[in-house]
Amino acid sequence: MADSDGARVTLIKEAINMSTPLVSIVIPAYNSEDYIAEAIDSVISQTYSNYELIIVNDGSKDATKSVISKYNEQITIINTPNNGVSVARNIGILNANGEYIAFLDSDDFWHPEKLEIQVNYLNTNPDALMVCNGRIKFMDTEEIEIKKSNYLIEKKVVDCHSILYRNPIHCSSVLVRKNVFPRSGLFTPGMISAQDTELWARIAKVGKVVLGEESLSWLRTHEKNTTKTYNYKLNRLNSFKIMEQHWSEDPIAVEIIRKNLNGNVVAVAYEASDRKDFKNAKIYFKKAYFLNPLKFKYLLKCFYYMYKHILTSDKIIANLTVNKSKNQR
Repeated sequence: MADSDGARVTLIKEAINMSTPLVSIVIPAYNSEDYIAEAIDSVISQTYSNYELIIVNDGSKDATKSVISKYNEQITIINTPNNGVSVARNIGILNANGEYIAFLDSDDFWHPEKLEIQVNYLNTNPDALMVCNGRIKFMDTEEIEIKKSNYLIEKKVVDCHSILYRNPIHCSSVLVRKNVFPRSGLFTPGMISAQDTELWARIAKVGKVVLGEESLSWLRTHEKNTTKTYNYKLNRLNSFKIMEQHWSEDPIAVEIIRKNLNGNVVAVAYEASDRKDFKNAKIYFKKAYFLNPLKFKYLLKCFYYMYKHILTSDKIIANLTVNKSKNQR
């Protein structure tokens, strides 16, 4: 009788584990003191409770470490030198114990039912490798209204080419099976931007990626957003080059990546000119011309900004010479 009771208990435990698998939540954090508490609180408020929260403190120089230490009993904190968001997320994945992995950026937050809805979907759709949802973009000053959600409404299955063309996936909305990473690989460390786009495309290439209809995550826009900075846009061009190498055997993907590179080169060239960064304006209008050899206006702009750069450099040298002679007197 005791043996049969023990077997029954084991079966019940197995059934519970199948319906509520462990979810590992990875938050990469760099100088996140202003917003990370709200991100953590949105995890703690989840209606789905079988999770572990891993925060990778990526060499923060502000009070991030102090803020997250207040939650010490509820989270795993990994402190590392600053290696960038790709390495931080990879460290989180490699230290995860869960069957599913969720990502949350330190300045975003979740709907309270986000995990429950997505876990239920992956549990009942074993052919899906990854599920994601829409996101709501908001400013710091806005009030947030959270409406109740009950289940995931499948909007569409997204393929690798549509992700590469115009990524519809918000990183903080993703829930993915951990066992996909040996096939897809991890985030590429050398990519400063679009590293999530490239990984989602690789996952979509090996299996089914589902985009849900409802918005279950909030994307915060603020002055510290790195995606707004000029240097980020310059570095983004290098990321397209890395992507092109990774997808070199897929001609459709290469064509999409080159089109995106083309558009970003032109955008950076115009922004450089607006900023009076004549050196980079010259460089990127030249690149824009080589990417679009029929558009002679880019070549003309290249020569124009070459002249402006030379003129500016001559003025700087002249001013330095004058100042030097004044100091010598």
